Amino acid sequence: MKEYRSYNSTIVTQGLYLVALFVVIWAVVTQLDLSQRFRKKVTSIGLEKKLGDLIISQLTASEEVWTDDDIALSIDTIIQVICKNNDLDTAKYTVHFYDKDEVNAFALPDGHLVVNLGLIRNVKNQNELVGVLCHEMAHVEQGHIMNKLVKEVGLFILLGLASGGGNVGELLKLFTSIAFDRNQEKEADLLAVDYMLNANVSPEGLADFLYLLDSGRSHSDFTLWISTHPDGKARAEYILEKYKSEKITPKPILSPQSWQRLKEKYKE
Repeated sequence: MKEYRSYNSTIVTQGLYLVALFVVIWAVVTQLDLSQRFRKKVTSIGLEKKLGDLIISQLTASEEVWTDDDIALSIDTIIQVICKNNDLDTAKYTVHFYDKDEVNAFALPDGHLVVNLGLIRNVKNQNELVGVLCHEMAHVEQGHIMNKLVKEVGLFILLGLASGGGNVGELLKLFTSIAFDRNQEKEADLLAVDYMLNANVSPEGLADFLYLLDSGRSHSDFTLWISTHPDGKARAEYILEKYKSEKITPKPILSPQSWQRLKEKYKE
């Protein structure tokens, strides 16, 4: 009887150990930031590319695509200048435009950048637009996109989606509604400031944009951006604080004529 109880106790102990080990592994994979090694693994199996293609395909099927050579050229010019001055790979980025009034731009897996018409209509100057784009590019460069998905959805579900199983539409809804954590947002903000400074663009544009969005401005179209990018005033303050310590001679990326033509074309 004693031997039976000992054997039974050993099985229970081993079972509890396996459960605990599984919980620890799951927590590490789903809760911690993706390590450089893990990011390389995700890239090597093509998961990020597959997810990026799936989500952008779903978005294009559900939203009205916005086609315009002027804005495409302007955005491409901005991204090329930022990449050139920061040793970034321009081939990594693909920009998609949608005819939506929401003031929003966001990054998807594999360097897909989404820009809504509402953003172009509501920025006051080109530096605000540059700042928003730099912020989203910083999320891409820091691997925040896949980190966000793994945390919220889980690695195994993402693998299933990439293999053709599951509801990509639900993933898109989730992706566009959840926010990055404060550390990721700050990291993206400060890296965006570096990108702008290296390209001789004043980061005041990004600070102004964040401050206005979080200052109680009455504009329903701003709701989505505010909900996914909180603490605008605090973020504006540390952006300006960093800018004070730097000395640059700001100059616009787009010519004043090009920018004015763009704003006139898309004014409400």
